[in-house]
Amino acid sequence: DNTLIFKGTVDLGDNSTLAVTINGVVYTTANGLVIDAQGNWSVDLTGTVLPDGTYPVSATVTDVAGNSKTVTQDVVIDTKIDQDGDGNTVAITAITQDTGSSSSDFITNDNTLIFKGTVDLGDNSTLAVTINGVVYTTANGLVIDAQGNWSVDLTGTVLPDGTYPVSATVTDVAGNSKTVTQDVVIDTKIDQDGDGNTVAITAITQDTG
Repeated sequence: DNTLIFKGTVDLGDNSTLAVTINGVVYTTANGLVIDAQGNWSVDLTGTVLPDGTYPVSATVTDVAGNSKTVTQDVVIDTKIDQDGDGNTVAITAITQDTGSSSSDFITNDNTLIFKGTVDLGDNSTLAVTINGVVYTTANGLVIDAQGNWSVDLTGTVLPDGTYPVSATVTDVAGNSKTVTQDVVIDTKIDQDGDGNTVAITAITQDTG
């Protein structure tokens, strides 16, 4: 989120004044700092779109004698999943034995498959792959190599004919995410309508035998 309210507390019993500095701008009760009767303070910057980056925030209390104390906190705003800016995040690239009309149409007559794709390791994100409603992570079958190639091996499971929705979702530490989807069609039967008929040779002209 890049439209933020910054919040904190101050001890009203200390009879001190508070100044909050956000990214070099000093806020007091004269220009945007609000302090309620319980000592909760806030600076509302929801009207300002803050670019991605790290924002140093400090809160300083000063008493009438000039004594002061400052606390600091960096706030990181990150609204982009593509951290390294290379245009790559996540992709679903292939299945083993893609036997459809092309080698990349995700139609197959093989029902023991490995699902494959890529993830950009430079984005420092986590990956979850969902196949037919089951979520796979590195804890339960998702494998990611050092080059960012990922795979889920379901060759030990015979998948019935049908259409399998596959999605791959990357999520970074700030909560940004991106999802790509692909339907995989498994079709192991030539008799599509199940009537027992497919093709036959029935006759020749002038069968004189």
